[in-house]
Order: sequence, then C-alpha cells, then structure tokens
Amino acid sequence: MNGVQVLTREMREIQTSLLRELEPLTEENIYYAPIPGATTIAFIAWHITRTLDDAVHLSIPVEPKPTIWAAQGYHEKFVMPAGEGTGTGFTADQVGDFKPGLDLLRAYATEVGPTIPAAFEGMTDDDLDRVMDEERPDRTLARLLQTFIIGHTFYHLGEIRYLKGMQGMPFPL
Repeated sequence: MNGVQVLTREMREIQTSLLRELEPLTEENIYYAPIPGATTIAFIAWHITRTLDDAVHLSIPVEPKPTIWAAQGYHEKFVMPAGEGTGTGFTADQVGDFKPGLDLLRAYATEVGPTIPAAFEGMTDDDLDRVMDEERPDRTLARLLQTFIIGHTFYHLGEIRYLKGMQGMPFPL
C-alpha cells in the first residue's frame, strides 16, 4: 500500500466512522451539551463533513472543484451562506443555535463519502509533496491531509464518542 492509498483509506474511514456514530442517535442526542455553549454532536458532525468536503474538492485537486456544500445546495438546506467555512472560529452562540436536523447531517455526510476516493484518482506519492502554502513550504499536501484533516477529524470523532458516553450511550468498535 502506498501513501496515496493510506490517505484515501483513512479519509474514507473518517466518513464511515462518522456515519456509524450518528446511526443510533436521536435529535435530542445530537443537541446535548454538557454545559451551555459547549459543542454538540450536531456541530461536530457538520464540521467533520465540511472539512472533508473542502479537502476533497478544494485542497487535494490541483484545480479546485465545487464542494458538495455549494454545488448541491447544502448551504441552503443548512440555512447558511455558501462560503460559511467549516465552523472553525464559530462563537458559542453560533454553535448553540446550530440545529440542522439529524437526517440532514446524515444526508450531507453520505453524499460527501463517495467523492473521497475520486479525489485521489491518478495521484502518486510524489503528488503528496505539493506545497500548499508558498510562505510555508513545509505545508505539503501530505502534511495537510495527515495533520489538519485526518488527525484533526479523528480527534473530533473522539469528542462525539465522549458526548455519547456522557449520555450513557456506547460507541461502535
């Protein structure tokens, strides 16, 4: 297995793990916050999916493509601007007010999933050395995917599991 295959597999694993985590949940579960202003499962699930969507359509390809968020009108379904970002930097009020519905979260995550392997088609390990920020040549595509996408989103999956545990729910293995 080469580097491109490993990264493809890991990103796909994030998306399938997210869907497994959401499977047994109710609307009440996804909006649970242990204290006022805390991040909810709903917000984390959206953030993970937006991050994957942006990576697959804007970062991995040499020529960026429209995200599922914008192209399929998910920004309208979530009642947010098309360029809203991925949620990083949102205020506690924005997070607390975020209530899109479980079916919509699942639909968006499900639609982004199949686009992940396609983003890597035709890539070689040499492509992973592409510099993503000329001012920071150490920020290659491989580092972006490994650290900022894969590592970051696996931490968020842990947060979802923690919030489920606080509600007395098991998580899938």
